[in-house]
Amino acid sequence: MVSEGNTHNARTMEHYRRLGLADQIRAVGLPVNHPTDVAYFTSLAGHELQRLPMPSTSEKLAVEHAVTDQVPEPLHRASQMYVERVLFDKVNSTPEISCLFGWEYTGHQDSGTGSGADRARRVRR
Repeated sequence: MVSEGNTHNARTMEHYRRLGLADQIRAVGLPVNHPTDVAYFTSLAGHELQRLPMPSTSEKLAVEHAVTDQVPEPLHRASQMYVERVLFDKVNSTPEISCLFGWEYTGHQDSGTGSGADRARRVRR
C-alpha cells in the first residue's frame, strides 16, 4: 500500500493560487462546508477517544482577517491522486512545458534569455 498526501498547507495553496489552480484544487477536495475535525479512535470501528474540532473551509474563509494576516489561503484537504490530475492537466495544457515520461533530467543550459533541459537520459525500469 502506498501512502499519499491529503493535506495541502496554506503556503502550498498560495502557490496553487499564484499558478491559477487554487479553485481547481479546492474543487477536488472536501466540500467547503465539511468540517475538518481530527478524531482518534481505539480502532477503525471502535470507540472515539478524542476529537479536535476544526472549522470547515467556508468557516475559515468567512473570518475577517487582519491586514497583516499571513494566511490568505487556508489549509485544504484533497487526495493526492485528484490533485495530481489537476497538476498533470495544467502541465499538458502549457505549451512551454514538454512532459516526457520515462526520462530523467540530468542538466540544462542557460542562454541568458531563458533556459531549457538539454541533457536527459532514458530511464530503464
